[in-house]
Amino acid sequence: MQNLFKLWITILSLGVLLGLYAVFQILTIGHGELANTTQLLPWGLQVSTYIYLALTSTGCSFVYCLATLGGVDKLKPIVPRAVLLALLTIIAGFTSLSLEIGRLERLAIEFMLNPNFTSPMWWMGVFYTMYIVVLMIELAAMIFHIEWLMKVGSVAVLITAIAGHSTLGSVFGVLEGRGYGFGALTPIYFLMMAFLGGASLILLVSCLISIFKGSNKEFDEAVTTLRKVFMIAIGIVFISSIWRYVVGVWVSNPYYDLFEIGFKKFLIFSIFLGMIIPLLIVVFQKKAGAILALAPLIVLVIRFIDRNTLIVGIQQIPLLQGVWEPAILPYTPAAIEIFVVIFVMSLIGLIFSIVEKKGLLEKIPH
Repeated sequence: MQNLFKLWITILSLGVLLGLYAVFQILTIGHGELANTTQLLPWGLQVSTYIYLALTSTGCSFVYCLATLGGVDKLKPIVPRAVLLALLTIIAGFTSLSLEIGRLERLAIEFMLNPNFTSPMWWMGVFYTMYIVVLMIELAAMIFHIEWLMKVGSVAVLITAIAGHSTLGSVFGVLEGRGYGFGALTPIYFLMMAFLGGASLILLVSCLISIFKGSNKEFDEAVTTLRKVFMIAIGIVFISSIWRYVVGVWVSNPYYDLFEIGFKKFLIFSIFLGMIIPLLIVVFQKKAGAILALAPLIVLVIRFIDRNTLIVGIQQIPLLQGVWEPAILPYTPAAIEIFVVIFVMSLIGLIFSIVEKKGLLEKIPH
């Protein structure tokens, strides 16, 4: 088992080194020269990865708040891991976005000196900053066991998570000319997707811990409860996804054509492979192990693909129909964009694995 852990850490370390090479290339050559994004399609894999990780972070916070605020005491053994995963995923998401933006110091200066109070993206930055700070305080309160701060922090985490990530959804929901993301329900849809992502990640990590480190009765009860949370999350996302596509296909507007074009892939991959199969696995496999871990793993992979499909799809139909642009703008991620994704994912895995191996989370009372 020790050799397996060393192999795992080596693989993650190689991923980090590959990412550092990508960072060096981006800072010296420039992201615009290396990525396959264009003026017509400026948001690529790094932006969709940021959104995927940000939503997953929110979901981890939701699961954590179920235990601390919702009275689901059986989830308390996973609370420290949920908070750490929420913090790691949101920081990794911002790392992916930062490497896409480029000059972060300019962003920070303009953000403070020239605020745009009517911009959802500006408010998203405000709420995200608050969310990260609150998560850090909450984790510190757990480590030092400051109970009153933990209670206040739980409320603050829930409020900032909902505010930040629903505002993220509104960034795309207000784009009237981008039918694939436009709509008043987009912020709510993002929160639903977040719930499923967080429940999937925590269930996957819990299963892996049970496989490689063993478990006790308390931890097994937490996994059993996580199964139920996971099934509820799939049910919510299933209903919202179906209706989103039904409405999209029904609208006779060229900016909504991607709904009809991608409808078969949506049914096969997003619904059947990404929801129905994982749900069946969880229903029939009740004990933590490799088979149960397969269900959240499938969901996480399909959700990652779906987030990229959504963010790229929002831009793929040009605003100026019938002119020099093609009917659907093409996009394939460049190697440098893939390297950045490997980098941020490896960072999450590396830090969490080392913390878990040293048993630092188990020392935190719950």
